[in-house]
Amino acid sequence: MNMRMRATAPKGMTRPEGEDGYKLLNTVWQQFAQSKRWPTFELIDRALYRDGFEFEAAVQQLPDGLLLGIDPDMKRRPPQPDQELRLSLAGAVHCDDAAAEVKAFIGLVRLAGVVERDWETALGDSSAPSHPYIDPDVLRSHPAFDPGVFPPSEVLYRAAHLTSSEPWTSGLGFRYEELYWCVSFDRRIRPFAAVTGLAEYWKVRTSVLPPELDAQHVPVPVPAVSAPVVTPQATPAFALSIPLHPDVAAVAAERFEKGQFTDAVLRAFQAVEHRVQILSGLSEVGARLMGMALGSAAPKLVVTRATGASLQSEREGFRDLFKGAMEALRNPRAHGPHFADDPEEAQEMLALANLLMRRLDDAEAKLNAQPTQAAGTP
Repeated sequence: MNMRMRATAPKGMTRPEGEDGYKLLNTVWQQFAQSKRWPTFELIDRALYRDGFEFEAAVQQLPDGLLLGIDPDMKRRPPQPDQELRLSLAGAVHCDDAAAEVKAFIGLVRLAGVVERDWETALGDSSAPSHPYIDPDVLRSHPAFDPGVFPPSEVLYRAAHLTSSEPWTSGLGFRYEELYWCVSFDRRIRPFAAVTGLAEYWKVRTSVLPPELDAQHVPVPVPAVSAPVVTPQATPAFALSIPLHPDVAAVAAERFEKGQFTDAVLRAFQAVEHRVQILSGLSEVGARLMGMALGSAAPKLVVTRATGASLQSEREGFRDLFKGAMEALRNPRAHGPHFADDPEEAQEMLALANLLMRRLDDAEAKLNAQPTQAAGTP
């Protein structure tokens, strides 16, 4: 007999406003648990539909911060079929069969606090990580590790994914085929270092990141800590959470998940280049292509949104952004030699590819809105 265990939500944690919301969270969690990868919108939408639920109705029952990767106002920004849906810690707490992962999450938090306290940067070693981190190897080598107490590797893998939207996390890397994960963090972990359970964790979290700021993703100051800091650095408790543009995700997401960070970046900017060629009808490549498509007073592709005196400045700025992306990011990775990309910096470069693709969406919409010329007219 299988027992379905749901964690107990602490006081102050937001929760779904109806059963449809609970159904949506559970469907996302079940798919993640089965495939080891967060599911797409299309997969979840179809699963709900088969069970007699509507995604639109279910998502309206979820307060901000439980389901990540989608704009709740689906009319303003309709989700793409391959858009990835993820759960935050608060979202997973309300899922059946997630109690073990929530408990393991607290164990990871406590371990992260110890690792950060004892962390020493290897001076002069450029290959050494610049931030403290934990992964399965760190876990197994730690004096507190007891294989008879710690949960199975698949539970730890899922628990690690719940750290990605927490205010003390600075990065999450993983390889789902191996159930490998790596969580990096910084001094923001210190207020959480001694928590013993979910209720205590959430109380500390609320003091660090109040619910109204959490929902709006507004940066907040790092709280004061009693331990001395050798090299203080003010870092806002803020983490981006944006879905990849479908055209970027199609060429980069799987490569990034496999740890092929340089190739993921290259493919993303090659996709930007190819789309500019298609939309502009030009066969040029690289920076020359971007100058010809975006650089004149009457550009072939209009990626600007400003009007009046700011229009020329924005036009020239985006022309240079597109050209710079080709020269600084695409070309070195296409022609080499170059250094291997750090996973965090690779994400930042993919975010730029995202922005460029979003502006190309605007350009394509403007092209499609142009009146077609009547047949026979000059």
